Amino acid sequence: TFRVSLPATLAPNESLALRVLDEVTGLSFNYTDHAMQARDPLNYTASLPVPVNSVLKYRYIRIGGPGTPEYNAFNQPLRYRMFYASGPSEVTDIVAAWPDRPFSAAMGSIQGAAINQDTGMPVANLLVTAGGVQSITDSQGRFNLQGLPVGTHNVVAYAMDGTYNTFQQGATVAQGLTTPVNVSVKAAA
Repeated sequence: TFRVSLPATLAPNESLALRVLDEVTGLSFNYTDHAMQARDPLNYTASLPVPVNSVLKYRYIRIGGPGTPEYNAFNQPLRYRMFYASGPSEVTDIVAAWPDRPFSAAMGSIQGAAINQDTGMPVANLLVTAGGVQSITDSQGRFNLQGLPVGTHNVVAYAMDGTYNTFQQGATVAQGLTTPVNVSVKAAA
C-alpha cells in the first residue's frame, strides 16, 4: 500500500497516479500508472500487487491539467523513488513540489554509512535513496541525502550490481537537522 501527502490540493480537473517505471527500457517508456484514491484533499492511497523481493522504481504524477511528474525540494524533476517489497507492507511518501508549485517548506537531510553486515567493512557503490533524493556510497560507505521535506521517508540502499541484498527502513527528518542512518547489508547469495 502506497500512501502519499501532497504539498497542495489538486485542481478540480486533476487526479493523482502512482507511476511504476521500467528502468531497463527507459524511464519514459513502458511505465504503468495506478490511480490513487483520495483519503482527504492532501492525502492519497493505492494498493498494488507486487512480487515479493522485487524493487519498484516509481514516482507520483498529476493526471489532467499539465500532467506533470513530481519535483524534489530543490524544484528539479524527481528521477524516481524506490521501494523494496519484502512482503505485505506500507510505504508513506511526501511529494515536495510540482513544476508549477515550487517547494517552500522546511527541510532536513539524512546521512550515514553502509557496512557489510558480516565483515564490518564499508560498502561502496550502493545507491541510497529517500524521498526521491539519491546518493551513491563512497569508498568509505558514506552517503548524504540533502533537501528532504520534514517528515518520515523510506530509505532504500540498493546494490545496482546485485552483490548485496536490498536494505530498507524508515527515517524521520526534522527541520534543519541531519538524521543519521546506518545501513547494514548482507552479501547476496
